[in-house]
Amino acid sequence: CFPKQKVLPYIIAQFAGAFGGALLAYVLYSSLFTEFETAHHMVRGSVESLQLASIFSTYPAAALNVWQAALVEVVITSIL
Repeated sequence: CFPKQKVLPYIIAQFAGAFGGALLAYVLYSSLFTEFETAHHMVRGSVESLQLASIFSTYPAAALNVWQAALVEVVITSIL
């Protein structure tokens, strides 16, 4: 069983690792992001910019409804 006193440090470490990884990716590739936005005439925060934002997260396919996307997540999580 996982010791209770380690729960909060574990959660903090997970958040710090995720944030640090995203920050590192942004810092390393920010010039490429800017070039991509310029080449494709994107404005940050617009719907078109979601294509670039997908580097940090995933989005369900447009053809899936909410329940189908949730089912996909349940199945792939159970595989882990």
